[in-house]
Amino acid sequence: MLMKEVWKSDLIMATWNVRTMLIPGKMQEISKEMMKYKIDIIALQEIQWQGQRRIDKPAYTLLYSGSEEKTGQLGTGIMMNKTMKGSLLDFEPQNNRICKIRLKGRFRNMTVISAYAPMNDKDDLEKEKFYENLKEVCNKNTKT
Repeated sequence: MLMKEVWKSDLIMATWNVRTMLIPGKMQEISKEMMKYKIDIIALQEIQWQGQRRIDKPAYTLLYSGSEEKTGQLGTGIMMNKTMKGSLLDFEPQNNRICKIRLKGRFRNMTVISAYAPMNDKDDLEKEKFYENLKEVCNKNTKT
């Protein structure tokens, strides 16, 4: 795969809890908002899709990480416009709460992490496990 430098002076990023992408047309709705606001990368939470996949469309790429079973809950993803797709080095789905991508930069590469933390009403063990996992992902990133 040919890597090309696509960085520009400004990189516009966003995050969006989409509540679900199980509704027909939701992916297109997100991509329209991405184009409308000229967003390069959107970190998505609560997509609720099963498994881990990459979906390439002409105007964008969607990478996501959901539950192994069909639960209709949780899930994270990252959507990037077609310009950013050229700088994608790696996609690392962690679990249904965390995924990350690596992007090629001019002087340094960049990591984007999409995370969906447990709500306050979840038990402490679940929250601890999430934050330990997030810390591991972040620490691993500083060593590469």
